[in-house]
Amino acid sequence: MSYVSPIQQKQSIADLLKDKPSNVPPSEKDVAAFSKALAPSLQLAETTVIELIDGGPGHAALHIDDGKGSPFLYDPAGSYMPKNGVRSSDLMSGEDASLANYTKFWQDRKDTVHLHKLDTTPAQEQAIMKRAEQIGSVPAPLCASSVSKALDGVCGIEGSIWPSTLGENAEHANCK
Repeated sequence: MSYVSPIQQKQSIADLLKDKPSNVPPSEKDVAAFSKALAPSLQLAETTVIELIDGGPGHAALHIDDGKGSPFLYDPAGSYMPKNGVRSSDLMSGEDASLANYTKFWQDRKDTVHLHKLDTTPAQEQAIMKRAEQIGSVPAPLCASSVSKALDGVCGIEGSIWPSTLGENAEHANCK
């Protein structure tokens, strides 16, 4: 079985551009069609490793923004309370998974919040979310190790049982 790239599959776009004389630039419509065909393969999502410094051992959590309005928050053994006042588990989505609300919740308690952004692909995000769902809710001392297991080495991040070490590892991640 041979591999055919998405670009090779878009014969109509290539034919459209090929039919133009070489000294005439493609129209805006042609460029837009070509860009749209490439966009899905180039789209990056964003995963954020959250490190809290709270005067104790700290805390770690994980937020995923898929860019489509369906955020995901994994707050293992956390005490974050969404604005609606109901926390049903360590996994949250939609409005309950707002990174801005999560950050504000901790800053209002005078904790320091470090956000370590990772340019993950949608496939990596799906795998991270699936692993987080499999891990589920955990007891208090397992926040960083649970986030580490959910990441499972994505972007070369080495896991840790300590939130500060996991934060340092995420800060030096390489998602290329």
